[in-house]
Formats: sequence, C-alpha cells, structure tokens
Amino acid sequence: MITDALVLAAGKGTRMKTLTKTVPKAIVKLHEQTLIEHCLDGLQGAGIARVVVVVGHGAQRVHDYLGHAYKGMAIEYANQKKQDGTARAIGLGKKFFKRPFLVGYCDVLAPAGLWKKLATATGCPHIMCVRPDPHPERYGVVTLSKGLAAEIVEKPSAPKSKWVNAACYRFAPTVFKAIAQTKKNPKRGEYEITDTIARLIGQKKLGIVKWNGPLFDIGTPEDLYEAEVRMDS
Repeated sequence: MITDALVLAAGKGTRMKTLTKTVPKAIVKLHEQTLIEHCLDGLQGAGIARVVVVVGHGAQRVHDYLGHAYKGMAIEYANQKKQDGTARAIGLGKKFFKRPFLVGYCDVLAPAGLWKKLATATGCPHIMCVRPDPHPERYGVVTLSKGLAAEIVEKPSAPKSKWVNAACYRFAPTVFKAIAQTKKNPKRGEYEITDTIARLIGQKKLGIVKWNGPLFDIGTPEDLYEAEVRMDS
C-alpha cells in the first residue's frame, strides 16, 4: 500500500500573470481553497498519510499556510533553492522515500480515483498516468504499446496519439538513479522529468494507466476560470 507522496510547488507560476504577483502559485485560490489544498484533497482521499512538498519561490508563504499537517496527513518540506527543473525537484525526494511514492503538481488537480488507480497499478516499477485530449499537440504526447509507454514527445506538430501526459506519477526509489543520469535539456536549460521518463521508456520500465475522468491542469488564468465553471456545473 502506498502512503507517501511528493508534490511540486516550487515554481513562480509566471503564466498566471497578476494572480501570482503577490502570492506563490500553490496558494492561489480556486473557490474557497488554494490550488495545493485541492491537490492534497485528492491524495488524502487515496489514503496518502505523508506528503513532501517541494517549495522554492515563496517557500515561507507556502510553509506558513500549510504548516505540518493537512486533514490528517503529515506535511514535510524540501527546498529547491535553485529552480533548475522538475527532475531535480523530484530528485530532492531521495532522502525522504525508501518505498514507492506518488508524485503530483500543486497546479494539477486530480481526484482520489486517479491516485488510487496509480497506487494499485501493477506490472512496472514506475507508472505514469495518461489522459485523452482533443488537442494533444499542446502537451507531452505519449504513444502506448502493450500496457507500456513507448514514446513521449513534447508538443509535437503531428501527434501520433491522443494520449497526453497527465503529470501524475508513481515512482519506485530506483527513479533517483535515472534522475541522476538525466542531462540538462538543451532547449529549456533545465533538468526535466520528461527526459527522465524517456530514459525509463527506453529501459521498458514505465507502465501506464489511462484516466478518462476529471482533471484540472491550471497553467493560466483562463484555466483557473474554466475550472471554476466546471466545478460549479
């Protein structure tokens, strides 16, 4: 049974424009709760007991807001002092996790059902969640083969698949070795978890679970507004 999770909350959220001028993205409000609270609710509903939150920009604000417990879950913190990519952020979990753990983002709001599906999937040491999207060219497109991820391509002009990376994962601790071997992405100048994922795909160590249910990926003010409307309907 998986009871640990890591949540990334270190970024500046620059695409959120004025909404993140005075607060970190993690504590931007969506209805009566912050984004990170919505994220944590999904994990809590899936039986997670301990969450490590990776903070960076506005670290103290996030720490002061959440404290060390949320709805019965223990909250710990890892400080990404230099925001040099998602692989490096997840790599900070090495000192916290000796067993498989879930990974989410504070601005990707997934329900408990998705996390339960990830937590109970079998067949591979590492699992990523994929979802269908009518505009896959906007995301990391994943091609599938026999229950495994066969390829991931970021924002391709001619997508080979309707399935995109849902940015929700389950990793075994062996992921930290793959992260250590991940090189800086020449285009973004950062260490990206999608490059680590490509390495795991090449080793045939990355399984997939499909999710057709609700999920909110909040990247812009327009995404936030759409989530508000959909939650109200």
